[in-house]
Amino acid sequence: RFPEATIKDTLDNIPMVVTLLLLANVAAAAAIGRGTYELVKRAKVYYAKLARGKATFVAPRMIPYFHAVWGVRRVDEERRLSRHARAILRVLRREWEMSTSDLRDESGVKDRPAFSRGMDELQAAMIVIPSEVYYQPKFTYIWTLGVGRFPEALRKRVKRDTAVREIARCFLTGA
Repeated sequence: RFPEATIKDTLDNIPMVVTLLLLANVAAAAAIGRGTYELVKRAKVYYAKLARGKATFVAPRMIPYFHAVWGVRRVDEERRLSRHARAILRVLRREWEMSTSDLRDESGVKDRPAFSRGMDELQAAMIVIPSEVYYQPKFTYIWTLGVGRFPEALRKRVKRDTAVREIARCFLTGA
């Protein structure tokens, strides 16, 4: 059982807690190197750019809580996603998996910075994730819908207050 003051202090400083979690995840990714992509390929962890555009690993049991805080529901996509992000998403929903260059061509978002912003936006909304990484003939990601990899976790409904509390609890347990 956690002391209420500790949880309250953590909840009051949730941006700082998330930043600390993200920094720990980025450090772990750097230490793992190519092993990161093995974890991604085997779908053992949720890996995407979430809060503040930082690459983040999320344990499968924590996915519903992160999704409750950062995820975008399908009914809110039109209002919350940019035109470029919606164009990319439309193609991925039709094709299910695609490499970065093919996705850029098919979506019609030819401008690289605009495409990158759209992909970052979709990752932050917990809609799109990298499913594989290839190094030959050039470095490229294969992108897919997150719900294809983690269907139960992303469809589970959790109240935002409960989610923030669980994220804080997870941080305090592991800190």
